[in-house]
Amino acid sequence: MEGLTDSQTRAWELLHGENSVFLTGEAGSGKSFLIKRLTALQDPKSYPILASTGAAAVLIGGRTLHSFLGLGILEGGVDRAVAKAMSDKRVVRRVKKAKGLIIDEISMISGQTLAAAERVCRLAKEEEIPWGGLKIIVVGDFAQLPPVERARQGVPDWAFKSRTWVESEFN
Repeated sequence: MEGLTDSQTRAWELLHGENSVFLTGEAGSGKSFLIKRLTALQDPKSYPILASTGAAAVLIGGRTLHSFLGLGILEGGVDRAVAKAMSDKRVVRRVKKAKGLIIDEISMISGQTLAAAERVCRLAKEEEIPWGGLKIIVVGDFAQLPPVERARQGVPDWAFKSRTWVESEFN
C-alpha cells in the first residue's frame, strides 16, 4: 500500500503474517485505517471484528467480544462464564468457523476477560495451544482507556499484565 509510514508498513506486514499481533499507537497513528483495510480483504466469519463495548463495536461495524464468545458479564466468575459459553452451540460454531479474531480497544478488556476469551477459543477449537490456534489481532492504546470492570477498586486488571497476554506471544 502506498503512502504508509515506515511503522504502518511494518504493521501491515505483521498483520499479514502467521502470528498474533498487538497493533498499537497513539490516536491518529493509523490503527483504524489499517484494520479497515485488513477487514475489507477478509471474510467477516473467518476474522470477526470485536470490541470491548457496544459503542466501540458499533463504530467498527462488529460486535462485542463478550457477545461473540458468549461470556456475558462474567457473572459467577471465569469458570462459570466459560462453561456457559461452551454450552451454547452457536458460540462453539462461530469459534470453529473463525481463523482469527480482531479485538479493538484492547485496553478496555480486563485480564480476566482475556483469559476467559482465550479459554473459550481453546476449548471450542479443541486445541491445547493458545487461543486454540486462532490468529489474534488486538488493537488499542493502553495509555488511553482502562479496562471495564465491575466494582473493582485499586489497580486495574490490565490485559497486558495477564498470563494470557504473555502466552499469546503478540508481535
